[in-house]
Amino acid sequence: MHGLARAAKTISPKFARFDTTANRAVPITFCMKHNIITTTITAALVAFSTSSAIFAADVVKTENTAAASATADATFMDAVTRANLMEIKAADIAQGKTKRDEVKDFAKSIEKDHTDVNKNLATLADRMTMKLPKDLGEHQAFIDGLKAKTDADFDRTYVAATVASHKKCVSMFEDFSATTKNADLKAFADNTLPGLRTHLKNSEALLLTLGGDKTKEKATN
Repeated sequence: MHGLARAAKTISPKFARFDTTANRAVPITFCMKHNIITTTITAALVAFSTSSAIFAADVVKTENTAAASATADATFMDAVTRANLMEIKAADIAQGKTKRDEVKDFAKSIEKDHTDVNKNLATLADRMTMKLPKDLGEHQAFIDGLKAKTDADFDRTYVAATVASHKKCVSMFEDFSATTKNADLKAFADNTLPGLRTHLKNSEALLLTLGGDKTKEKATN
């Protein structure tokens, strides 16, 4: 113990402490450098860990956004396909039931244009390796009702339904065009909208000639 005491007294002022395990004095500068290096490494590890967590969060957010966008695109494509199938089927029924040439001509144009729209969409779906529905979905009930309708008001019922369905389609296409991230589907929506607006305008005009009030028609599925 006396030896340790004497050693401690003879330690140069630059030493801060005596390491009893190594029986030697430890320089202040060494201690400070050791602490600084340790602190720096710890801070770097914390920063790296935090940075990794941020990057991971960004990846998850990006993946979730992409998934949501893909889901919205698929939902739109399914809805458009079924709406077109409904328009095609309803137009076919109308051509067989109507006695008015103007209604028959209108139904022919509807059938042709919506067939073309579905063909264009099918081309995109093939490119995206997506399968489109072949059923009418929620529109089946309307088609069944239209088939069974035999009264003299068939024309007005058909044209009024066409007004309502095209209002819904125009709105759906406009909303989708403004939000989708898929350039091909946006181009499809933008290119289809003028024809849909023309159908809406023509169907509203035809409905007025049949005695219908276009402002009071109820939307159909």
